[in-house]
Amino acid sequence: MSILEGIALILLIVTFVNYFMLLYVAFFVLDDIEAMLANTRIVVDARVAGRGLGVVGRLYRVGMLFNALFFSRCWSKKGLVDLDELSKIPRKKRYWVYVTIITAVVTSASLPMALHGLGRL
Repeated sequence: MSILEGIALILLIVTFVNYFMLLYVAFFVLDDIEAMLANTRIVVDARVAGRGLGVVGRLYRVGMLFNALFFSRCWSKKGLVDLDELSKIPRKKRYWVYVTIITAVVTSASLPMALHGLGRL
């Protein structure tokens, strides 16, 4: 096994583990955080838009929650995020959202590149 094949295998494993982590966040962490953000417009609107869509709706809401957390200063200038509410979210719950989304972005970009390098894509 070459180094590139090993990297591709590790990325594939991390991708699958991350999908399960993302589902955990969508079904067990999301509702707790959304309850803390009752006045944050971007989260409330995402909850309304994602309602009734099942897993896809929950993943959409996780993405919008990440957006509200990661770009909070930009959204607060437009009145879409309440910074006081965001500061009440426990650090561990924030990390669950940050780690799953950032890992999904990194593996989604790097896995196809590794497979292309192997000539299998």
